[in-house]
Amino acid sequence: MPTMTIVRAWPVRLRNPDTMRVQFALLGCLFGCKASTEAPTSTYFERAIAPTLQGSCVQLTTGCHVETQKGTALGNLDVKTFAGLDRRRDLLVTYGPYPLPGLLMKVVGPQVLRIEGPTSTVSVLSDVRHAAGAGIDVTSEGFANLRRWMDAGASENNLTTNPVSASPSGPCRPSVPGTLAAGADPGAGFDTFVAEVQPVLAAKCSAGSCHGHPLADFALTCGTDPTQHKWNALAAAGYLSDPIEGSELLRRTLPASAGGTYHEGGAIFTGTTDPGYVAIEKWAKARGPAKVGVDEVGFRFFADRVQPLLARRGCMFLGCHAPTMFHEYKIRGGSGGRFSLSATRLNHTESLHMMAIDAPDARVSRLLAKTTYPADPAIDALGRGIHHRGGPLFEDVVGADRATPEACVGVDAEKGDLNTIPGYCVILAWHAKERAAAIAKGMDATPLRGIVYVSRPPDADFAQAFDTYRPGAELHLLEATLDAEGRAVPGTDRDLTAGCGLSAATADIRRPAVSWDAKTVAFAARSSATEPLALYTMGSDGGGCVKHAFASAHPASQDGILLHDFDPAFSPDGRLVFASTRGAIGQSSVDYVGPTRTPADLLPNANLYVLEKKDGADFVRQMTFLLGQEIAPAFKRNGQLIFSTEKRAPGFYQLAARRQNLDGTDYHPLFGQRKSVGYEQLVDVKAMSDGNLVGIFSDRGAKARGGALGVINRSLGPDQFDRDPSDRTFLHSLSFPDPNTTGKLGKVGTIYRGPAPLPSAWVVVSAADGADPATFAGVYGLVLVDVRSGKRAPLLDRPGRALVDAAVISARPPTAPFAPNANEFHVEPGAMDAEMRNVDLPMLASLFFDNRRGARTIPLQTAALGILESLPPPKGITSFAELDPRFVTTDAYGPAWGARRPLGVVPTFGDASIAYQIPGGVPFVLDLRASKTATPFVTQLEEGQLYPGERAKGSFRRGLFDANCGGCHGAVSGKEVDVHLRPDLITEASRAVSITAPPTNLFLPPGARGLPQPPAL
Repeated sequence: MPTMTIVRAWPVRLRNPDTMRVQFALLGCLFGCKASTEAPTSTYFERAIAPTLQGSCVQLTTGCHVETQKGTALGNLDVKTFAGLDRRRDLLVTYGPYPLPGLLMKVVGPQVLRIEGPTSTVSVLSDVRHAAGAGIDVTSEGFANLRRWMDAGASENNLTTNPVSASPSGPCRPSVPGTLAAGADPGAGFDTFVAEVQPVLAAKCSAGSCHGHPLADFALTCGTDPTQHKWNALAAAGYLSDPIEGSELLRRTLPASAGGTYHEGGAIFTGTTDPGYVAIEKWAKARGPAKVGVDEVGFRFFADRVQPLLARRGCMFLGCHAPTMFHEYKIRGGSGGRFSLSATRLNHTESLHMMAIDAPDARVSRLLAKTTYPADPAIDALGRGIHHRGGPLFEDVVGADRATPEACVGVDAEKGDLNTIPGYCVILAWHAKERAAAIAKGMDATPLRGIVYVSRPPDADFAQAFDTYRPGAELHLLEATLDAEGRAVPGTDRDLTAGCGLSAATADIRRPAVSWDAKTVAFAARSSATEPLALYTMGSDGGGCVKHAFASAHPASQDGILLHDFDPAFSPDGRLVFASTRGAIGQSSVDYVGPTRTPADLLPNANLYVLEKKDGADFVRQMTFLLGQEIAPAFKRNGQLIFSTEKRAPGFYQLAARRQNLDGTDYHPLFGQRKSVGYEQLVDVKAMSDGNLVGIFSDRGAKARGGALGVINRSLGPDQFDRDPSDRTFLHSLSFPDPNTTGKLGKVGTIYRGPAPLPSAWVVVSAADGADPATFAGVYGLVLVDVRSGKRAPLLDRPGRALVDAAVISARPPTAPFAPNANEFHVEPGAMDAEMRNVDLPMLASLFFDNRRGARTIPLQTAALGILESLPPPKGITSFAELDPRFVTTDAYGPAWGARRPLGVVPTFGDASIAYQIPGGVPFVLDLRASKTATPFVTQLEEGQLYPGERAKGSFRRGLFDANCGGCHGAVSGKEVDVHLRPDLITEASRAVSITAPPTNLFLPPGARGLPQPPAL
């Protein structure tokens, strides 16, 4: 997540890059200040550095880079004291392609960046935006002092330390971390590599804390067999370039005094005569750099044009999009301007994730949307982008009101000078090349072919009421195309119901979904009240409609509950995820099988399952194991599963958004609900082309699954609707494009349901005007909404009918489902236990119980963690009157069942870290205790789960929280100036006793667990 916080709005809209350099700044008025009049003090910083940094920049009435009484400073940088500046170590380090530390790059004006990539060498001038402009002369004594001080380590008393290698620790990786292609050629000099280079790597680089760490891009094995030797040689070759002496593999190993560049592990060799360096250089010259295929047109354009542009605009600073950041766009900075093939490929992949190449208009891509004027009247009345902490960096068309494709006519994006042509036009050209390449590989060139939707009699059912039989539904295919503005243009509408063997008089049809290649549609349907919902599939042209035989191969009901299969969603690789009431299957972690009822309303409980292949045959695998309802699955553009989940406890209710990896790991909150966002429910969450999420927000009790249409810019962190509007340091991550929308009971407005994003900034969504969610009858038409501007256009209406559950037939580029880092999350095949390791329990607990941005209460008295299994209502129960009253609580949300039995209590280690082993696939809540035998002082309200076989590591030590999580969650102190970045964050983050210590074993069979008890009130 980002660590930088900037003001919410820019003062005026400027017309050219020179004035924009003043306007769009992350840092302001650092230099060009009056000399300090304070008397010298005892530290070197105060004597030699502070006079240059302070002066009028600190003494101005409004202040610039000085901490205010509210704990803020422009750019999160306070230069008044060494302690304030020391928080921003990322600005004091020379990193990546930049010849100076970030702080100096901000104030010395354009600097020449020589970008040597795998296909070309390009020289560009840095264009790093700063409100005060170039405030210091590189020939001045003040600059020289700052440069020497930073090169020496920027210590308070200028104590220079010799660069030495970080002490390697931890075991090396005993097997190759990926797939080694059969017959892969390690290249010339392989014998030299095995004999002379491998021993150096084993001694200096491949330990678990270094390149044996799973997070390392340059992944090395122990090198103990021929396969590992080949892997290591190929991995190392990816970091070679021409000339060999400038390769990242060599430059990063040297101290700065010997021509080295920033390396998180420090200097490995003393100089170019070190025997280890000589051995690597000898092999590298024999091997030579890896080559780029001539047909890789998009990649070559990225390497030659886009990567230098990203460096020029400052995107590669440590505090922006470096690998040490914890948002979803992390690019590598190379080594002193040299970018290896491996680094460039990683940057290309990361940047492609930010590009909507399925959309014909590049402007909906996140890379451009985040770097152009946001759709915010406070900033630009006609803006089309989305909020970015770094500002609109690609609003750089000279003489134009704003960057547009029309402004790029006549611009030579292929060969034009990157110092003078608009970067905006370069990104447009790259998008066109990547889109053409994807189409050549089989992606449908037509961006929109149609919209599948359901026409049904209106009903007021809420999202969890899928068990209610609602006949009279029809499945329709509306042929449609995309116009130049990104809107759907309707064509012929066809009723497909009969072609699926269904009768419009009796059919109950629910929530169709479209595959990523736009060739297949899935939906759920049934024809009577005694029949469960079943999955159907058909071609996206409406042909070949059949009930899915394998998914439906189960009894119609069990224990008085219909075994529904519904809410399908296609994964990027074609697997089908769906909701079902079939209950616990294929696992023995609980002492009940089959369907159960929910604690909230005693409705059939739904969990998520995935239909996939196992040994070549169809197989259903359970994904979630909770007691409420897990419904409405969809996928983010990166291949992560997202869905809505019901949570219920005494005094507590949520229908909230969650995410999960397709392998079952990392069941995790997607967006903060509770009262902090102003609503109790979020359902039908979908991913937009620009990476933002869109969904429906409402209060409990809202009718017809309707509510307010909201947009989530998740990279800005949790939202708080009640934040002071004058607080310009807080960017809201939740917005509502239609100011008249309503999800609040008793408030009349426009009610929306079931958004379906187009490959543009528009969504197809059901809508009803002038309605109250508390009394709404459920008559919907289909409309189009531009979620950036709020514009709306009619699409289709049928009086007296509810047109709902739209799904867009639009191809997306092929991609793999999201793969978590194996060190953080992985599944041990066949295992039924689950293992969790946290490095700081009190720090993690502060997120469990209060996820707002502000001063964070860390329960330091926490010395033990209680784990309690949540139990479902007994089988055969259909009313609360039949339940044991000890386990029924009635509150403002109505009656609710609640029973838990303890799995056990886990003590923390001496460093407050914790490790435990529990049954996988068990719904549980956690409580905090001052000791293993003490009474809990707080108990979690939301159920969680660990997947069978899951091995998970989580959280950060509290001393690193501000550097890791502070950009979104705020600093522990609540002071924005405490949000910072630690350049050594990755290697420091996981050091805790719990990472290697044996876990507390609570892997108990159901019969050995404690007795059921009511939940704590």
